[in-house]
Amino acid sequence: SFLLAEPVRREFLFTAPEDMETEVVIHLKLYEYDASKPALNWWIDDFAFEDLTDGTALIPLETFDSPDHGLLAIYPQDAEDFQGGWTTAGGRDDSSAYRITWRNIVRRENDGLPYHVFTLPRRMTLKAGHDYRVSFWSNADETARLLVTVRALPDYHICLPEKYDVMQSTLRLAKEADVEFVTTMVECPWPRPGEAPDWVVTDTTMDHILAVMPEAKIVPRFEVTAPAWWYEAHPDDLFGYHPGAQFLQRPIESFCSPLWRREALEHLRMLINHLEEKYGEHIVGYHPCPSREEEYFWPGSMATPDFCGYGPREVAAWRAWLARKYGSDAALKQAWSTSEVTLETAQVPSPERYATCDAVGVFLRPATCRDLIDHNEFLSDEMADVLLEFAHAIRELCGKNRLTVAFYGYLLETAAAYHQPAIGHDALERVLASPDVDILCSPVSYWDRLEGGGGYVMAPVESVTNAGKLWFMEDDDRTHLAASGDMGGIAPMNYARNRESAQHILLRNLGQQLVRNLGSWWMDLGSWRWFEDPALWEMMRAVEAADRFKLDHPTPYRPPVALFVDERAYNYSTAAIYVPGDEAAGRPAQFLRHPASTHAPLISASRKPLARLGTGVGHYLLTDLLKGEMPGARLCVFTNAWVLTAAERAMLRQRSQGRFALWCLAPGYVDPENGMDVKQIEELTGFQVAPLEGSAARVLATSEGLAAGLDEEFPLDEPPLAMAVVEQPGDLVLARWPSGEAAIVQRGSAIYNASTALSWPLLRHAARAAGVHLYTDQECICYTDGQFIVLHGIRDETVTVTLPAPADAICDATNMLPIAEHTDRVAIPLKFGETRVLYLR
Repeated sequence: SFLLAEPVRREFLFTAPEDMETEVVIHLKLYEYDASKPALNWWIDDFAFEDLTDGTALIPLETFDSPDHGLLAIYPQDAEDFQGGWTTAGGRDDSSAYRITWRNIVRRENDGLPYHVFTLPRRMTLKAGHDYRVSFWSNADETARLLVTVRALPDYHICLPEKYDVMQSTLRLAKEADVEFVTTMVECPWPRPGEAPDWVVTDTTMDHILAVMPEAKIVPRFEVTAPAWWYEAHPDDLFGYHPGAQFLQRPIESFCSPLWRREALEHLRMLINHLEEKYGEHIVGYHPCPSREEEYFWPGSMATPDFCGYGPREVAAWRAWLARKYGSDAALKQAWSTSEVTLETAQVPSPERYATCDAVGVFLRPATCRDLIDHNEFLSDEMADVLLEFAHAIRELCGKNRLTVAFYGYLLETAAAYHQPAIGHDALERVLASPDVDILCSPVSYWDRLEGGGGYVMAPVESVTNAGKLWFMEDDDRTHLAASGDMGGIAPMNYARNRESAQHILLRNLGQQLVRNLGSWWMDLGSWRWFEDPALWEMMRAVEAADRFKLDHPTPYRPPVALFVDERAYNYSTAAIYVPGDEAAGRPAQFLRHPASTHAPLISASRKPLARLGTGVGHYLLTDLLKGEMPGARLCVFTNAWVLTAAERAMLRQRSQGRFALWCLAPGYVDPENGMDVKQIEELTGFQVAPLEGSAARVLATSEGLAAGLDEEFPLDEPPLAMAVVEQPGDLVLARWPSGEAAIVQRGSAIYNASTALSWPLLRHAARAAGVHLYTDQECICYTDGQFIVLHGIRDETVTVTLPAPADAICDATNMLPIAEHTDRVAIPLKFGETRVLYLR
């Protein structure tokens, strides 16, 4: 559990496994993690130990009215940096208490700490099956982890195990908040041939859920992972790594192995059959996670620019993919512009091939880099195959009575990856077309997720919901109870400052999900008890009425601003390659061609200013617009619409009519069939561009740009393909390159942005030019569907909310009470990190 930096009564429940009469010590072990804190002071009051089953007081309530309390002691007693004793103030109602002061002790390890607080030994009779409670009032001036155990002398073993394990403790709070759905990891046994599966761990997990929540609706999540003996028996069916790969080359079963796929599906079916037979009335869906790469990533792809996929199974799958695409050696030779390749000899492109490829900026030249483009596409195609095979197996077994869930589609989050196609998530459109997939999901974005941040989505989630699927955000936020955690890409100490901060972060996320018709589950990553605070679960209740309204009045989310991302454009981009150094030759290791300078600012980083825009924003696949109308979208932001055929350029031009377009960098520059040509940019956008002469490391606002609100100057990740817009009479030039050539130009109902920046002022100007109503007058996090408005403060200030038309009432959505009536505006004071959810009635 945790010691909180606030006055609160804590209780800990235990169950006796057997009858015993013994001397008992209640041990309180404290862990302080924050190296910046000089000391921790902790006050204890109203201590008691009770048998809840028969009402016996084993340690009557101790209020520490006297220094001769005879209850608590510390060890060691004479340590300069760890002291404890009776004090006249600091207890409940500032009464006398027991105080511990721990100075300058910062440890990350959980074992072997030489500092202890404990009750003096008392002889007690404990009864099998009885429930016991240790409780006390507590206050502290810093946050620390607290472990409470009940031990028996003389060997100091734990004589009372906790009544609830970590998961059950959190489930108790979820149940009290009327949460019924549970998803957690269960074991998928993989026995040797001829052996029966051992279901003990699987069943124990399910039984623990139902012991606390008998009516739970459960979505088991499970790794389908082969055991070590399988790895030893089938070495050719493991992923193969390039000899120069630098990251840890752990053995992992290859997604491309037909043997692994066949046996994995067999064990998936075996698990589902067992769960359906024993727990079927509680099961609502299944969330398979193939291999240890639970989120359908190629191994190592998120961590480094090194490559996997060089094993015999990956090579065979690659050649089979080429055979399906080209059908003959002749067609392959023509596409790759070489006579040296056949369907039986094609090799996986090496890092050296990527490092020396014929690219223009970040763009792979189709005529000479088709092998790289093909392999990039193969990486996502093969991953989608695995996902869809697993989903289809579940559908075959369960029909439509069970939901199928998968992590997939992280196109916005992974834009900064060294080799983005190696993530394997660039076949989202294909996955969405499958009737076997019901729910896709990801964690809340790891960009800017704490107080003052946006809690962004990782994927073009509006494409997911438009396809009739549900998108879930896994909220694994590091609450105020995560003082020790740096897991999952979050830097050390990067957690909510206190309980109130954590509440507002969770409310912000729930509010965004409410507005965008998304789902959410809270995840205690690593079972560190991050959500074991009743106050956090009050946020679930806070949005209950709003959730009910949305369920009773289902309305599609049709935001006026649409950002489009094209998954195909990633396949036409170069990768950053790690080139090992040669110490003898004095050559250092280096990275080559990092594409993040283009993809990350325009796609990943743009989520920040868009979340602060002051209106509803949606994230879509570009193909959504190519294939159909986009009702409600008045401003279209085209981040990477760089790779289009002639027919697609014509369709996109047609679909853009009647809307305001914000074009970024090089729209239409690459034609998969006809190659690269700046004339294709003009054909699509109407803007003529030319290569830039001079620096592209910053842009300077013109007087017109300053009048539109742009910053005077802002630096850039220098575009790898720098272009200048050729001006025409009547153009509104908003910004120029240092050389004086036009960088950001408005013409008619479009803006051409040749830079890699999408700033808040530029987006606000584009939205106004598009006729989009902006609800906020200040820069703050704002999510809205026109019925609900979610505000989250990025600083201490008052934000004026202006509506497009007067409302009968502007209500606080957490209680549905009016805060203003018969008006089109309201002033909302916001503190940094504070969340307000409004409802327009």
